[in-house]
Amino acid sequence: MSGMKIRRQHPVKGGRAALPACVLREINAEVEKRARRFRVSKSFVVATVLAESFGISGQESYMVPK
Repeated sequence: MSGMKIRRQHPVKGGRAALPACVLREINAEVEKRARRFRVSKSFVVATVLAESFGISGQESYMVPK
């Protein structure tokens, strides 16, 4: 699976802010597990989960195939 291309989010006007690495090990492990499962970047997983949690629209989902 090392040769598989990782899907990344489309760029957005104004860019994206980085999330600091200040999460529990268990959260990090779940993010990494989902990223591997869906073959996406960890930042894509984090952005999607946060947007869903806060009810923010406009964030594409890694769970929807391109």
